[in-house]
Amino acid sequence: FTFRARDRHPEVPSTLGGHERWDAVAVACFVEGQGIPRSRMILVAASQGAGVALLALEHLEREGPPLAGALLESPYRDLKDAARQHVRGTLGAWEPLSRPAVALALAWAGHRASFDPEAVSPLRAAAHVRTPVALLTGDADQVTPLPGVRSLADRLGDLTVVPGAGHGEAAARVSGGWGAWAEQRLQRWGVAKK
Repeated sequence: FTFRARDRHPEVPSTLGGHERWDAVAVACFVEGQGIPRSRMILVAASQGAGVALLALEHLEREGPPLAGALLESPYRDLKDAARQHVRGTLGAWEPLSRPAVALALAWAGHRASFDPEAVSPLRAAAHVRTPVALLTGDADQVTPLPGVRSLADRLGDLTVVPGAGHGEAAARVSGGWGAWAEQRLQRWGVAKK
């Protein structure tokens, strides 16, 4: 699925999880309604999707039991940090000068798209998630840098760092391949047979 049906409606703004979390929640509820228990559901996501998955898990677990697991590559820490990292990629060392403008842009985006940018915090959500989560990232990721992913791992536990991998490259470069990495976690969580 695509968040907020943006494939058919590109004019719908992305909120990096402000609204997109509800799409992930709706999919999980639909699957559960088809008779598949949460204990058999695995979320797999990368970048924005990985952050959205953590936000969705927080909500889903308020309403019921945890899922079987989540395999997430390069999640962002929170919306403010994600915006700063994107600006840093363009401005480099000048990024601190842009912080007032970034704060205004986030406030304007929240107003325009009717969401609270402060509430878009996978880090805050991670403190409440009971679903087993495995994180994968590269130490050369400039979009969701390692310190932010480590802060999530401090709350979630399982972090694999792939040396030299940039944003979106860790799954393709993880030792043994992504399939083997994922299979290890699924076995540990009791979802796949050993």
